[in-house]
Amino acid sequence: MPENATILEGYSDMEKGAYLGAIASLATADHKATEDELTYIRELCMAANLSPQQQELVVQAATDMTGEDLNRCLDVLKNSQLKYSLVTDLMAFAKADNDYSEAEQQSIHKISDYLGLDEKQFDLLDQFSRQEIPTSPAEQPEHSQQNFLAVA
Repeated sequence: MPENATILEGYSDMEKGAYLGAIASLATADHKATEDELTYIRELCMAANLSPQQQELVVQAATDMTGEDLNRCLDVLKNSQLKYSLVTDLMAFAKADNDYSEAEQQSIHKISDYLGLDEKQFDLLDQFSRQEIPTSPAEQPEHSQQNFLAVA
């Protein structure tokens, strides 16, 4: 992806903030966000051209997001095609440090259930997330443009 390209292009600042806030919440599944995770989250915010206010909320989500806050983020995305990309990106993010913990797995599965994904969709997304994991947001494919799991 070129340096000036963005992720989540075409979505509102609120949708992008909800999407990245949910990703950031994964860092709190084990109740701590490493400096590497925070750096990655900040890079995602910049790649999404997120407003400073939304960036602040997303970074805060990595260190202090409640279940109620996460549900508000997910409610924004529940009827959006972004929910498939969100689950895939959560999986890829959790696997990026080669330590996909049980807590992270349970958290992602719970999010998937909340968004209304069935087991077959979840398994397909898990398979997709096992492909080569990009090292920076600029290298990530634009999953949100794909509609490969939409239910007719």
